[in-house]
Amino acid sequence: MMSSQYLTPRAYQGLTRLGDFLLPGTAQMPRFSETHCIEHVDSILSTTPKTDRDDLIRVLILVSILPSWVINRLLSWSGKASGGLAASQANKVTLWITTQLRLFDLGLRGVVFSLYYSGLNDDLTHTPRVYHAMDFQLHCQPLDTDKA
Repeated sequence: MMSSQYLTPRAYQGLTRLGDFLLPGTAQMPRFSETHCIEHVDSILSTTPKTDRDDLIRVLILVSILPSWVINRLLSWSGKASGGLAASQANKVTLWITTQLRLFDLGLRGVVFSLYYSGLNDDLTHTPRVYHAMDFQLHCQPLDTDKA
């Protein structure tokens, strides 16, 4: 296991586990842990406010020790909360809970998906495995201003 300047070993393990829950891989796409993109987590966390990092670490530590069915349930609830309720249909407590679940979902998925689709993978092979699996090839070419 690689180390992180910001994550504890347990939180690092939790992020790997969460990533594999959200991106388990398919026949064409690698699973989160196979990409080794987590090695670049410090580049994301370096710009994250300390209080947010501390909160993320607490959640990731929980993810590392919770049973799989609990993680599935939390992810399911947070995904369902994304639909939300109209303010007129919900009381303040329900509205607060669904808002927190949406933020929880957004924060966790944001870290995982940012790493996975960043193109930063295993430092040893320098192979963008996810881009390769998607057959993604970025090509930039300057405009020919003489023709315009």
